[in-house]
Amino acid sequence: RIAELKANMHGMVQDYISGRGPADQYYTSEVELIRKDGSTVWTEAISRCYRNPQTGHIEIHGVSRDITKRRKVQQELFESEKLFRSLSENIPGYVCSFLPDSTITFCNRLFAEMKGAGLGELTNRRFYDYLGRKTSEYLKFKLEQLTPGNPMLTDEYQGTGPDGAVQHQEWRIGALFGGSGKPYRYIAVGFDITERKHAENQIRSLLREKELLLREVHHRIKNFMNTVCGLINLQKESTREQAAVKSLEDASNRVQNMMLLYDKLYQSTDFRQVPVKDYIPQLVDEIIDNFLNRSQVKIIKQVDDFIIDGKILQPLGIIINELITNIMKYAFKGRSKGLITVKASREGGRIILEVRDNGVGMPEPVNT
Repeated sequence: RIAELKANMHGMVQDYISGRGPADQYYTSEVELIRKDGSTVWTEAISRCYRNPQTGHIEIHGVSRDITKRRKVQQELFESEKLFRSLSENIPGYVCSFLPDSTITFCNRLFAEMKGAGLGELTNRRFYDYLGRKTSEYLKFKLEQLTPGNPMLTDEYQGTGPDGAVQHQEWRIGALFGGSGKPYRYIAVGFDITERKHAENQIRSLLREKELLLREVHHRIKNFMNTVCGLINLQKESTREQAAVKSLEDASNRVQNMMLLYDKLYQSTDFRQVPVKDYIPQLVDEIIDNFLNRSQVKIIKQVDDFIIDGKILQPLGIIINELITNIMKYAFKGRSKGLITVKASREGGRIILEVRDNGVGMPEPVNT
């Protein structure tokens, strides 16, 4: 370092003597020096040549300052930039950084190839110039929404690949904010997601086909049950024995209960789960409507809003049908009015169903 310092000073004196530079020219140099304890220190020296009017000698006057911390920061920035460039060249994506005015400061090889340029040819060009007008206006608007607390933007765009083919691309753009709270640089990373989008579209198509198939199945089951219910009613009309008529009516009510469940499944979004609040109140009303004394009975329905699987709801509906049918047949004999309360709720993993009436009650058991 001493030899380097001597060479710099010699050159400065030679410039002064030969007049190659102005007489008051200042020279700046950075030199690494060694302290007495063996540690090193970086200094910045600012000096100039001066001819002493008294002696006629050429003298060098200057000042120096410790810039070790600055050099350390510069080295760390250099290493960070080196690491960033190395990573950007080894990831399977498009990487670039640009200023708020969209001037590109760096891009990796894949990004340059995508734009039909060589590595380094896009530096100092405008990022927005490579986007369509609508896309660039949309991106400007989205970037303006970024804040120090929310510095990341993720979005999908349709662009062109290196071969000119249309690509679906996912871009993630991060803003770097300064002390003023304003962004001073953006880093953008894009990926080709064309194959993923094609796979998603294929899955959606298969799901639509499955939905159509399930709808058709539920529709056919409902129509089949409707036919069965019609046949039962025809048989009931030709039957004169009251006990048989009652049995056929009960069978018809059970089929109608199943028809209601399949109708709800047909209307649901996934064909498997049904909101209890949409099913039980309507089921209760349809069961009550089958009885002549329905106007004398008040119904209170307290059903919470939760969703359960149709496989669970099916036996639940049968239980409700049997309970309310028996209540309407036997609970209010000899009475002019009655009350039925139906409650359904979920507590943790359990479903609680309660059917209550204020009728005559169950007969005492008979010991035999």
